[in-house]
Amino acid sequence: MKYTIPSSSKGFSLIEMIGVLAIIGILASVVAPKVFDAIRDAKITGAVGVLQTIKSSCTDYARKYNLFPEDGTKGPITPYQRPYGDGANPPAVAATNFGDLLISEGILEKLVLPIGPSGITEYSTALITLTPPADPQGANPGDFANTGLDYPVVLCRPYPSLSVQSRIFSAAQNSTRVVFLVLPGLTTLEAAGIKTKIDGPFAEDVQGAPAIVTATIARSQTGRSADAINTGNCRLVQGPNGIDAYLYVAHE
Repeated sequence: MKYTIPSSSKGFSLIEMIGVLAIIGILASVVAPKVFDAIRDAKITGAVGVLQTIKSSCTDYARKYNLFPEDGTKGPITPYQRPYGDGANPPAVAATNFGDLLISEGILEKLVLPIGPSGITEYSTALITLTPPADPQGANPGDFANTGLDYPVVLCRPYPSLSVQSRIFSAAQNSTRVVFLVLPGLTTLEAAGIKTKIDGPFAEDVQGAPAIVTATIARSQTGRSADAINTGNCRLVQGPNGIDAYLYVAHE
């Protein structure tokens, strides 16, 4: 005789499955933004780490040569192919930037940033301009401008400044030339994050990523955060493909 033992297990009902899926959806909506925020914060922290490496490389270069050559005035040590951006092989002297000199001499290993685009636009010194103040002892600083650069570069540009008001960065008072890192094409959250990492924390009179970016670009902040927002060592400028960040590295 054949016996059949009834099964004591049963499947989920439709209502139970809907309840489980609803709980998963709620958890995902709470956890996912925090995960994305953590990933973005890690990338920004990584970018600040690269900035510190570049600063150390500039110190080594200055110790070796006792100067920072301006962009377009000295070619790289050959053989050299630019390991980023347009991959120029080798770049002409007029199209050589300070980052190329650091890498070609083995002082800086590479130039890779975890935020911003990795474009291929052909580099020239005209792509990024730093206009010095009309009066080095005056009350107004110069201006940055980007006409199409779409990848990070380390630049050295002439910039005479003899006053607190005319300096381009907080740390660059009494300068004749300035070395800086350009991070083009950032999102609002990336730009606010890098600004806060370098010049923050800010007082309660400026809160939120859009407010930080808007005030920094306009140089319009007043109160306790005025100097950190309006000048600082991270300048933000509206670029052709997003927010461009200019980060202080060194000066002479």
